[in-house]
Amino acid sequence: MPKFDSVTPGVGLRIRKKGNFPLNKLYISIKDWLNEYEYSIFEKENSIKGKQRGTEVKIKIEASREIDSYAQFSIKINFLGENINKTGNNNEGLIEIRVYGDLILDYDKNWQSSQFKEFLYKIYNNFIIISKIKSHYLENLENEVNDLHNLIKDTLGLNNE
Repeated sequence: MPKFDSVTPGVGLRIRKKGNFPLNKLYISIKDWLNEYEYSIFEKENSIKGKQRGTEVKIKIEASREIDSYAQFSIKINFLGENINKTGNNNEGLIEIRVYGDLILDYDKNWQSSQFKEFLYKIYNNFIIISKIKSHYLENLENEVNDLHNLIKDTLGLNNE
């Protein structure tokens, strides 16, 4: 089984805003950022439901990028918008976005075909490349996740919080 190391808390990096926000601009900015960093994008969910007090929006984006033949970055972005109403070019309501960042090692499962390979896999990760995992993979992924997090906050006008 591939090894996952998360650079975000279990509940993800949470951003909430109640009031006016540019939902379409936010969505496009996130997609542009993922494309700029050459992530493969999979939109797992995109639903809009009319409710009595406004629209409910749910969007789940999963993106991944191969770093090399052994490591892959995975970023997940979950949107939940409640009581959303259109106001000119913006939307008004409550939006919550959670961003998750995971490092996936041995994503092609090359080290998983036998118990001996799994043993070597553990030695390789825990002793041979441990410093590369920490100083290269995890640090770079954390920087990218923080950059995306700041982009979302800037787009929502929360950059001073």
